Amino acid sequence: MASLFRKTLSTTNPIESCFSVTRTVTFRVKRWREVDMRQRWAAAALLCVGKKFKRIKGYKDISKLVAASQQKTLDKKEVAA
Repeated sequence: MASLFRKTLSTTNPIESCFSVTRTVTFRVKRWREVDMRQRWAAAALLCVGKKFKRIKGYKDISKLVAASQQKTLDKKEVAA
């Protein structure tokens, strides 16, 4: 896996950024009535966050990650059999 892709996935910055924007969007909500309302606000916040996401650096190496993950799964199945 390329070092740029590894570096991007090894930090929690994208997740923390998502939480920060979600907190900003839902800051003024004072009454959370029902579960449906909470889900709607969370979805609205995540839609706002999605517009601010940047492309993952090294995203072209995702196929290598998938292949390595599948190989590891196959290896575990062979050991278990």
